Amino acid sequence: SHESIVDFSFLIKAKNAQKCSKKLFRRRRVGIIRHKPSLATRKPCSCRFHTLRKFLKEKNMTTFIVGDVQGCYQELEELLNKCDFEKGNDHLWLVGDLINRGPENVAVLDWIINTPKVTSVLGNHDLHFLAIALGRKKQTKGDTLDDLLESPRRDTYIDYLRNLPLIHTTAGNQKVLVHAG
Repeated sequence: SHESIVDFSFLIKAKNAQKCSKKLFRRRRVGIIRHKPSLATRKPCSCRFHTLRKFLKEKNMTTFIVGDVQGCYQELEELLNKCDFEKGNDHLWLVGDLINRGPENVAVLDWIINTPKVTSVLGNHDLHFLAIALGRKKQTKGDTLDDLLESPRRDTYIDYLRNLPLIHTTAGNQKVLVHAG
């Protein structure tokens, strides 16, 4: 069974799916779903995914890459539903920045920790949380980390994040996952 990686970063940045041409999908074996919530609304951009779904079915892709979840659990769930992500069957690669900025950091980390076939790397927001949790830094004005810092599972989250790599590679180093900052 052939497995391809889907990298949709460009798709969510587009104001609508019409701008993402079918030629772009055919040229790239890699497609990205980069979740970048609007600072004002904390909601993902309103892209249509009809072209994406058709492309995924044609290519039988099972590995998805999502970047910058930033504590936005509902939006992550929405995004994966639109892509027909099958928990336990499909693979999910997360490009760091799992927490901070959104309101549901605990829900995001609980989902990631309890979902099979999820691979993640550490992002700068995750490192920032670790520095705060370990007493090396203080929270800044825009931080939304209180739910994690006050959680009874705080130590579990700290351990999970401390054990994430900065870089993930597939066998043979053909595919590399890293947070760009």
